[in-house]
Amino acid sequence: MMKKIIYLLLILSFAACTQEIHTISGKLDNVKEKINLKLERISPTDLEIVDSCTVTEDGKFSLDYKVEE
Repeated sequence: MMKKIIYLLLILSFAACTQEIHTISGKLDNVKEKINLKLERISPTDLEIVDSCTVTEDGKFSLDYKVEE
């Protein structure tokens, strides 16, 4: 499930490229324990963690990143 969330966040991050700094936030259902999320930038040679957060007990999360051109 975690990989699906990360891939979804990556897709969303590429879809919204109108500002320099973006925020991805949301709420996950059925969170029974703390979950750590990370947003990763993928390049042909590297995988870089851009931001990370802990999902709150009510399922809310927020990740920020800066678009590099």
